[in-house]
Amino acid sequence: MAPVEHADAIGELTPITGSLRAACRAAGWPQANHYRRHRQTRAAARAPRQRRTQPRALAPTERDGVRALLNSPGFVDKAPATVHHELLDEGTYVASVSTMCRVLHEHGEVGERRR
Repeated sequence: MAPVEHADAIGELTPITGSLRAACRAAGWPQANHYRRHRQTRAAARAPRQRRTQPRALAPTERDGVRALLNSPGFVDKAPATVHHELLDEGTYVASVSTMCRVLHEHGEVGERRR
């Protein structure tokens, strides 16, 4: 049954049943839905929230360093996960795999990066 049909049915059943709750129950329509559809005032619009930077986020210079590393001749043809594991084998931690992917995505370099 469409919402308009429910509203009509509830409107007709309310005088018969004596209460809106009973009419909603008889029509098989939740009472909250009826009130939500027939609300007289609109909900207040929320103010847009300011996005805060993550306190642990890499600084712009660090992000540039990660990008330069990923685009260096030794790593340009490798996936970020491979680069991450090779650097860990050498004892170097630069950033997580997801951060490397995010840095590449910011610059549109997620696809083929070879020249």
